[in-house]
Amino acid sequence: MKKITVVVILVMAVGCILSACSKTRMEGISDRAYDLGCAALETADEYLAGDITAEEACDALYVPSLMLRSDSCDGQNDILISSAVGNLEAEISFKQMGTATKSDVKEQRDILAEYLGKK
Repeated sequence: MKKITVVVILVMAVGCILSACSKTRMEGISDRAYDLGCAALETADEYLAGDITAEEACDALYVPSLMLRSDSCDGQNDILISSAVGNLEAEISFKQMGTATKSDVKEQRDILAEYLGKK
């Protein structure tokens, strides 16, 4: 009986730890904003890995950024995703002009990832 109790407590403890460490998106983000944010995050990762140029990244971020600024996203925290994608697009443009660094782009990428629960 003691062994079963110990095993049950251990399983519950591990479950609590895993659920506390799980990566979930911020409350109040619509599915549409989440999907657009994930697409922007993927573009940022491709840019940071050197798979695409700054110009290609900005082109790829233009549509999600525009869609996030429209009224089609209705979650209460969609504005955070919209701002993060817009800031990411701006940092990549600044990097292209020589007024920002890749670490600036990475910082904006990480902010977006945090909002999406993908850090």
